Amino acid sequence: MKNNDLAFLNIFRFVGSVFVACFLHFYDHTLLYLTQFQRFSNGILNLIATDSFIFVEMFFMISGILFSLNYKDKIASGTLTFGKFMKKRVLRLWPCIIASTIVMYILNVIYYANFNTLFRFGTLRLSRLIMDISVFNTTLFGADEASLNAPIWYIGVLMLCYVIAYFIAKKSKKVGYFYALFIFIGVALLYKNTTYIIFNAYVARGLFSFFLGALVFNDGLVDKFKSKANYFVKSMLLIIPIIFITLIYFYESYLCVTLHDKVIAYDILFFLPLIVFFYRNNIVNKVCDNKFFNYLGNISYGIYIWNFPIIISEVLLINLGIIPCPSKMIFLIVNLIIHIVIATLSYIFIEKKFKKIKC
Repeated sequence: MKNNDLAFLNIFRFVGSVFVACFLHFYDHTLLYLTQFQRFSNGILNLIATDSFIFVEMFFMISGILFSLNYKDKIASGTLTFGKFMKKRVLRLWPCIIASTIVMYILNVIYYANFNTLFRFGTLRLSRLIMDISVFNTTLFGADEASLNAPIWYIGVLMLCYVIAYFIAKKSKKVGYFYALFIFIGVALLYKNTTYIIFNAYVARGLFSFFLGALVFNDGLVDKFKSKANYFVKSMLLIIPIIFITLIYFYESYLCVTLHDKVIAYDILFFLPLIVFFYRNNIVNKVCDNKFFNYLGNISYGIYIWNFPIIISEVLLINLGIIPCPSKMIFLIVNLIIHIVIATLSYIFIEKKFKKIKC
């Protein structure tokens, strides 16, 4: 695989992290604590804010794709041990998790001292901080309220997917069948809507999206498809997502009744066709393969993982009267800038340093 075959994913990751942090969580959390603001009256902005949770599915899918392209063969050949594989994942993900979760915990203590309530549900026991850093609260208990630092639920489920995918690649010669099995398990759990340990909707979202990406990009399947497909078929990969989003905008309540419908529909009819369309697209990927777009991709994780400490800081400063409450649009613009700055600092002083450690 050429270095720039997936360069466009830098934009996907950045846009997804911004939409989750600055639109979805504005609706889900900021509005709960800053009652000066109202929901968007504009239909497009309202759709973006309410449906941006679906970008987490895209993150899972991208991870599954990268696993198939970069790690599966190394694992199967025995050149990448479980210890090295997991160490690389931990060094990439946990430094930011530890730092952001500790900051979130401290800010919650300050918030509770001033308003006699937590910014998030639960308690301020140190045991909860330790559980949050482990990131498996949601994976085990099936509720994002289990963590003070809510976005980290995604990491626990992602690590579970990595472990499953590793042992599939290590033990089986026909990994595609097992990928399909876990896609089916994900769908079944989604519609069963259970909250059991591991068997819950959050894990289901990860299993479906991660292994869908892994399956489609397994053993050069996408390359074979793109080499044989004619111009019309390739064009449909771009046309279908456009039609889908148009229909969602006008008829969402009829097309996607539940969250589970959205997870499956967005994955199959939006994210996957777009990723397959832009994969190995020389023109697009040459444009995206530069320092600026690499920078956007590099800070996307920081934008996502530092989102809640930023939100609670803004709420504290405004509700304590330290800074005046701006208009909604100014708040959103400043909020985006703050996320980019914090994520940049996080990448330079935390993530980048740990990425240099050899596994």
